[in-house]
Amino acid sequence: CNVAGQARGTLHFSQTNINAPTLIRLSLKGLMPGTHAVLILKMGHLPDFLMSDAILFNLGNILVDESGFVEALIEDSQVELSGLLSVIGRGVAICHQMPNSPLLCVASGVVGISQKPFRMKL
Repeated sequence: CNVAGQARGTLHFSQTNINAPTLIRLSLKGLMPGTHAVLILKMGHLPDFLMSDAILFNLGNILVDESGFVEALIEDSQVELSGLLSVIGRGVAICHQMPNSPLLCVASGVVGISQKPFRMKL
């Protein structure tokens, strides 16, 4: 998944077998410093207003440093790369969390398939 918006970077999803947890490696830059949620959306686009019913999985939070950079490895047993709940073709949103405020989605992308990891400038 390549991220669009003010941020740049990649999320790489991998799974060794159908019963194994999925590993999500992310490397992003250009984000606002602080805590961000990593969300998998039901559809392959980011709606104008992100309502809770648009979220399929909340992969947890990442902490972006003062320069706007983050690298993280997330392991999740709910995320699948095949089957009915596959993330292929679904949207990913990176949303800044501020106390007592709604999520501010600052980057988004769509999960696709690649034979090998790649990086793409957007």
